Amino acid sequence: MVSFVVKCALAQFPILLLVLGQFVGGVVAVKALSVAPSSAWFGNDGSWSAVSVRLGFPQQGVNLFPNTLSEEIWGVGPYGCEDDKKHLDNDTSFTSHQ
Repeated sequence: MVSFVVKCALAQFPILLLVLGQFVGGVVAVKALSVAPSSAWFGNDGSWSAVSVRLGFPQQGVNLFPNTLSEEIWGVGPYGCEDDKKHLDNDTSFTSHQ
């Protein structure tokens, strides 16, 4: 029974390669985006530099944090950070936790 399953899997392998070859062959190269850093600085644990871009429809300003460890890009929306950060330094200001 095991040898039959292996033979079936190997028999279908060239088809899988063909499908992957067509998928990879259809990829279009994208130009790199070059943007200037934002004049704003973020973070309560240090100064984080972001880049400001306009995204969406209607367009909205978003600050992006480039990630050098992976392909992810983090965006901070208009409500992502509160203006009053006193609660970050003083745990006693919380009366309840949810």
